[in-house]
Amino acid sequence: MMKKITLLLILLTVSFGYAQSSPINFESDVTTGGNWVDAGVDVAIEDDPTPTAPANGKVGRLLTKAGGNPWQEAHLTMTTSAIDLTTATGGTKIVSVEVYSTTGNDFLLKVIDGINGAGNSEVPAAHNGTGWETLEFNFNNATVGGVPDGEYETFAFFPLYDISGGLPGGFIGTAGNSPVTTTFIDNVTFVEGSSLPIESCNDGIENQDETGIDCGGVCTACPEPAVPPTTAPAVPPARLAADVISIYGDAYGTPIGVANVPWDDSDFTVENIASNDVLKIDFGNFLGLSLGASVNASAMTHFHMDFWISDGFVAGQVFNPKWSNHAGGGAETDAFELTVAIGPTDVQTWVSIDVPLTNFANVRGSGVDARAELLEFLLTVSGTLDVGYLDNIYLHKNTTLGTEENEVASYKTYPNPTEDSWTVKTKSESISSIRVFDILGKSALSLAPNGSEAIIDGANLRSGLYFARIKTASGISSLKLVKK
Repeated sequence: MMKKITLLLILLTVSFGYAQSSPINFESDVTTGGNWVDAGVDVAIEDDPTPTAPANGKVGRLLTKAGGNPWQEAHLTMTTSAIDLTTATGGTKIVSVEVYSTTGNDFLLKVIDGINGAGNSEVPAAHNGTGWETLEFNFNNATVGGVPDGEYETFAFFPLYDISGGLPGGFIGTAGNSPVTTTFIDNVTFVEGSSLPIESCNDGIENQDETGIDCGGVCTACPEPAVPPTTAPAVPPARLAADVISIYGDAYGTPIGVANVPWDDSDFTVENIASNDVLKIDFGNFLGLSLGASVNASAMTHFHMDFWISDGFVAGQVFNPKWSNHAGGGAETDAFELTVAIGPTDVQTWVSIDVPLTNFANVRGSGVDARAELLEFLLTVSGTLDVGYLDNIYLHKNTTLGTEENEVASYKTYPNPTEDSWTVKTKSESISSIRVFDILGKSALSLAPNGSEAIIDGANLRSGLYFARIKTASGISSLKLVKK
C-alpha cells in the first residue's frame, strides 16, 4: 500500500536458554522474513558504520522519518524464547544494548506483547553521542508502566527520546515534523525466559502448511490477490459549472486539486487508466488530502465519489469519506463522515457513491454548517484494505442538464441516435479533444479536432450507449451517445 508504511521484516534466528542470552548481533543467523520490524522508523540490517569493537559485521539500523511521529519506533520480536523480566531472575531486570550515535540522542526501550497479561513497561537511557556506547536499560527503574514482573515477546526501540530535562522525559519533534536521525544497534543482551511457539498463525512467518504469511492451510484463508482497474469509471452527467465543486477529476473543468497531508499513514500517486487519470492510494489506516484553501460548499447538497478496491473482499471492510471544516483557517472545528460498508460485490469493480450530504453524520455536533469552510478530505478504511483508486470526487446541487439545455449551454450533437457517425459543433470554441467510452468505462476511440466542429466516426462501434468527454478551453463536458 500508497502514504501506507511498508514493513521491512528481518528474521533473527537465535539460540535461547534460561540464562543470560548470547547477544543478538545481526550476524550470519539473520535472514529476511521475520522480526526486526519498521513501526514508524525505517529499519534495515547494514554493515557496522565503524567496524571496530564493540560491534562487528552486521548491525541493526534505525532511520527516523521527517514526516513521521516523534514516537516512531522499531520492534525486535522474539521467536523462540521470551524476554524474562520476572522477579524469578533475582531482580536482574537489565537489558544492555550497544548503540551507535554521533548526535547524542537518547533512547527509550519498551517491552510489549506481554505473556499472560504482563503489562507494558519502559525505561530510558542517555547516549553521549560518542559513537558506540553500551546502554543499560534497568527496568527496576521503569518510568512508565511500573517495574515489570513478567515475560515479553517484543522490544520497542524509540530513537527520538529526550531525557535532558529530567525523567520521565519526552519526544523530540512534532507530528509530521520529526528530526531525521540514523542510529545503529547491536549485541542486545537480556535474560531469556519461557519457550515461545515457533509456528503459529500470527508469527509473521510463512510456516506450517500456510500458503501465505499467517494465512492458508491450517490458518484462515488468504485474501484474494489485488486487482487493479483496467477501465475508467462511468462518465458523470452534464451539469452547469455553478452547480458543482470539483475536487478531483476532469468531468467538470479544472478541479480544485488535492495534496497529501504529512500526518496520515497513506500515500497517493496519479495513474492513467484507460486514458483517464485516477488517484492510486496505498492505504495505512486513513488517507488525508488537503484542498489547499478552505472551500465554501454551503450551496451544495450532494456528494459524489467513484472508487475501486483492489483487495479481495473480507467481512468488515469499510471505505468511509469524511469532510473536515476549519472555521477561520485554524484547527478542525467540525466534520461530517459517511460510513460505506463494503459488500462482496463492491471490490475489484468501480463503485459510485452519490448521496445527499444529509446522509453524513456530524462528528463534533458543533451546530455550525460544516460545509462552510472545508479544508480537508479524508478516507478511513479497515486494516484489510491496502490499495484503492479514486476518481470524480465532487460536491453538487443534484441538477443535470437536459439535451436542449446542454446544446444551448455548450454544443450541439446530431444525429443522436445515429447509425454511423455523430457531428459535434460548438458555438465558437475550439474542441481540443474528444474521448468516447463504452458503458463499462473502456476507451472506444479518441480524436483531436482542434476546431469548432468534429465528426465522431462510430461506424465500427457496436450498437449501444456510449459516453463522450469533450474538452474545450472552458473545460470538459460529458455527452451521451446512442449507436443504433
